[in-house]
Amino acid sequence: MSNFVDKDGYYLNKCGMCYNYPIDDISKATPRGYVCSKYHTGWLGGTIGMAFEDSCNSQRNVRDRRHKDIKKAYENLIRKCGRYEGKSYWSYIMTAINNILATPQSQMYYEILGKFRDEYMQNNIKYWHYLVSYDIYGRLIAEELLNDSYAKDMANYLMNDYLNYIVNYILNNQYQEAILLYVEMVCFLKEFYNIKSLDADERTRKLM
Repeated sequence: MSNFVDKDGYYLNKCGMCYNYPIDDISKATPRGYVCSKYHTGWLGGTIGMAFEDSCNSQRNVRDRRHKDIKKAYENLIRKCGRYEGKSYWSYIMTAINNILATPQSQMYYEILGKFRDEYMQNNIKYWHYLVSYDIYGRLIAEELLNDSYAKDMANYLMNDYLNYIVNYILNNQYQEAILLYVEMVCFLKEFYNIKSLDADERTRKLM
């Protein structure tokens, strides 16, 4: 756990100290980190995330939270969820499809979707609630897909009926259409694999 660094005081003096980050409750730790209840950004394990680079400057500090508490929360996060791994972040379903098919096309789609997520969606606050919801369900869907006895058939179906169109929308700068169709694909997969909606997701959908 020696990799914890309070870079430029971000953990201690900014988001890490804020009431909106529930770092005292390990049950709320996710692969995104401890998610800000106000802006839905994640305190990412082992790095500085969006919330720190673009601090809202309106944090509500927890009076008795100390550096040692933040360090402990970081260690608990890594122990429970592992370490943030750059481009694999929010890529659960496309990563699974690419692993199943292992074709030049699936690799290209993986890279296009990853770039779209990293350079467009993460930099537009109005899309963060989509990312919060996807973070909850993308991992569960990917696990089901990888364990599906007809995984290759399903992966090909998703490529042909969804991803071809989604990528085409992205390449033509039709970003809203791409996002809505991706959401439709996720909803289809949730229903197909009988993944139940959680209360947090129901609240997220009402924001869309």
